[in-house]
Amino acid sequence: MKVKVSLFMLALATILPLGAFASSSDDDDKQDMTLVKLPESTSPGGRCMDGSMAGYYIREGTDPSLFVIHLKGGGGCRDKIECDKRSTTTVGTSDVWSDTKRGTNFLDQDCDINPDFCRATAIHVMYCTSDSHRGSNDKPSEESFGYYFDGFLNFQAIIEKLIAEKGLGNASNVMLTGGSAGAIGALFNVDWLANRLSNVTVKSVPLAGWYTPGALADDLPVPYPPSDYPNFAAGDKGNTIYDIIQAGESPVDVWNITDALPADCLAEYGDEVGWWVCASAHFAYKYIKSSIFMVHTQYDSNQIFSGSQAPQVPANETEVDTVKRYVQFWGNATRESLQLIINDEYVTQKDHTDGVFAASCITHGTPGNVEIDGQTYRELVHDWFFQNGNFDDDKYKLIETCDPLEGNEDYVIPCNEAPSCEYKRSFDPDPYTCAAQLDLEGCLESFGSKTACISCASENSASLADAGCREKIVTAICTYAQNNEIPDEFGGDGVVIGDDDDEGFLPSSKPFTSPSSNPSLTSKPSAETPSADPVDCSNDPAYKFRIRRGKLRKCKFISTKNLANRKKRRAKYCYENDGFTVSPTGAACSLACGLCDSPLYPSVSPSLSLTPTTECSKPGQKSFQVEVNLDSSIKENFIVVKKRAKVCTINQCPFSKTVFRRNQRQFDIPNGSYNWRKCLNPNNCYLFQIFEAKKVGDGFTNKSGNYTVTWDGNVVKSSKFNTPGNLRKETVKFGNCDPISQQKVTSEQHKSTIFE
Repeated sequence: MKVKVSLFMLALATILPLGAFASSSDDDDKQDMTLVKLPESTSPGGRCMDGSMAGYYIREGTDPSLFVIHLKGGGGCRDKIECDKRSTTTVGTSDVWSDTKRGTNFLDQDCDINPDFCRATAIHVMYCTSDSHRGSNDKPSEESFGYYFDGFLNFQAIIEKLIAEKGLGNASNVMLTGGSAGAIGALFNVDWLANRLSNVTVKSVPLAGWYTPGALADDLPVPYPPSDYPNFAAGDKGNTIYDIIQAGESPVDVWNITDALPADCLAEYGDEVGWWVCASAHFAYKYIKSSIFMVHTQYDSNQIFSGSQAPQVPANETEVDTVKRYVQFWGNATRESLQLIINDEYVTQKDHTDGVFAASCITHGTPGNVEIDGQTYRELVHDWFFQNGNFDDDKYKLIETCDPLEGNEDYVIPCNEAPSCEYKRSFDPDPYTCAAQLDLEGCLESFGSKTACISCASENSASLADAGCREKIVTAICTYAQNNEIPDEFGGDGVVIGDDDDEGFLPSSKPFTSPSSNPSLTSKPSAETPSADPVDCSNDPAYKFRIRRGKLRKCKFISTKNLANRKKRRAKYCYENDGFTVSPTGAACSLACGLCDSPLYPSVSPSLSLTPTTECSKPGQKSFQVEVNLDSSIKENFIVVKKRAKVCTINQCPFSKTVFRRNQRQFDIPNGSYNWRKCLNPNNCYLFQIFEAKKVGDGFTNKSGNYTVTWDGNVVKSSKFNTPGNLRKETVKFGNCDPISQQKVTSEQHKSTIFE
């Protein structure tokens, strides 16, 4: 299948490591599934975010008694800015969907690959509502930013259509599966499906859908998820949902998600604690009556790095150790949470035991070649679903165990032998993370001007550096945007690339490939940007590393001829494990160091400077500045600035969007002085936070260090970091921080990380 996507927007959905998951290319003769959209008359529901009709792909099987229904994943959105950006992509509108696609994994028609399900009628439910297939909000309003969040209603409408037209009601066996956000939907929607198909055996196989584990006993109290990384690193306990509740507020259900949550769970927690408890797999699981086989890694990288904000590239040995401790902390919480499945802790007795396959991997989604005790999850799921009896029931419940580090039974990191599972000291951020940050800072709003894009990047160097941006990749992105006229066609247009395997990882429909490939952002250099001499990759250390690890990729040219003004343009997309070849035009695939016969990073003018300027070039912005003076202690504190939600309900406006961050690695000079500056929109309210990362001194506490926060030239706080008690942090607000009751009041923004 070929899909059309916005170049930069899908990166905002979630940041996931793809590595071993990339699909082979979708040859035209393998496009075996056909798109069906719901009729305009569908009610309730039936719509994508933008109001276009929701739909699914289908391949009618030769076995009418068997159906496999897969719910596609792809993150979600929690505020108007993110939802606006998603609304013109494949996860927000059906207008850009292709007519056909290829079935993969449990939808694959190849009986050598998918022996038990290859003859089934295969259904691939598209994801275009950003609500993990659980929303029932089919009345767009100001509170929903003008969008539909009706994924649960769409699921019901699709099922009714399949019953009426394809004989679903006469089937004997139905598997409901899905990846990531689709896996969440598969977990929470299965009981509705089983009730609707009362004479059919219905089971669910969520892939990467255990959102989220519960907190450990020595962390936050029941019923919260684990603490996030900033709190963990500071020695505190907390996360977004905890902060909202502690502030005396409640999350807003803008998706109308409660209809998809287990009624018995809501009866126990809804009135006394809150509906949000039952949106977590950890608490909802025991109330789900259908049979479940959960496939979920112990160290879900999406939850660790994206949801919980752990840095993918630790700056120094101290931060390397902190991240490692957080990784094992998350793994401990996940293993303990998944014991619910091991111990059959559910309210309603089930006819068939539930299953779990939890490999010791730090990935989002479980690669098909990962084994526990010599078995892959696919082998076990096939046997479990049909109760073939090839394995004992205990084989259906596998949580991989590893030897602890340093003699500490709680200090365990990923140990599965599959290369994609290994723990690394540094997880290089994807270049599309950098592109997302560039967009967040407004640098891509300059629409086609590389010069303006680079100038904006210089202004926002701090946040870009934190997002893993480097001078070369920023230059490449800005050049790519200009040369491909991305902004001129920004309303959903983009390069045409292959569809995804969708096993719980970010769709491959994006312009940048995975961290393991160091993707190329290639385009014809503009007249002002002549190509440099060809680069010889043969001596590049990263190139040699990829040869050694078998990570070479084959470049394939994919035409963008169906997009306006792009008949002569080409976009390169590297498929996994195809080796290294030269394209018909003679351009080689980019590896670690750029194009081997047409360099990825030509010299450009103006050059990108990571030194902040002294004035805000964007009209209307004002300057935030923080000056920090250390004593002899270094690398023991960090700074965060968060923006308050623009749309709120009364007394509910948390500071949920990080706009500036300085990690421990930046404080690296004894008795050093630091001065950072960022241009911000003065119409917003901001919260400055400075944390002590350790209990014993950090250059501030009870010492001679100090800091000063300035907004628009005025000092808003000047102090030693000397908070009494055990909080070990100080805060101050600045900007337009009028009381919430005086602001325009609507909704949203308060969804915790459980809504992935």
